[in-house]
Amino acid sequence: MVPRWILEREGLAHYNGSLQGLIDFTLAWGYVESKVMAHRRQGDSLNCVIFSQVIPKGEQFIDDVMIDNAYAAYYARYNQEHGFENRMRGLHLAKRFRNEVIKTFRDPNPSSQLRARAVGFIVCRLRNNLFHGTKSLHDILAQQDLLAVSAEGLRGLLVGLEPRLNPAAG
Repeated sequence: MVPRWILEREGLAHYNGSLQGLIDFTLAWGYVESKVMAHRRQGDSLNCVIFSQVIPKGEQFIDDVMIDNAYAAYYARYNQEHGFENRMRGLHLAKRFRNEVIKTFRDPNPSSQLRARAVGFIVCRLRNNLFHGTKSLHDILAQQDLLAVSAEGLRGLLVGLEPRLNPAAG
């Protein structure tokens, strides 16, 4: 109902696509953030630093098809003929996180943990870029596939994080 209302107000009533990617991403982000942050003593919002802490380097991470699908989509999106650096700049990742993602992308066989960290860092920036600053509806409509795969990546991250968040349940 709200998506159709927005499209009509913007003169896009003829748009036959769905905003399901945006809806799924927004709901997945809120759910994953609530689950992860419920187990943190400080802070109230999920971000790249939190992902770097809950998915520490050098530790095994669940090998999940949802993470792999998101990672493959991001790899394809950010892999340009001149390398990853140019396209990655648009995410506005902090330098240390951008460098880690690029290093992971360049690794021919990155560990499941490194792939998960890369997905976590990218979904954080997509969330920040989506909710802060000015966006055109056209830009959001053009990113439905990216948002849908990001929602899938968030689901995979939570599956992998649940044993860490609830060690007694595992």
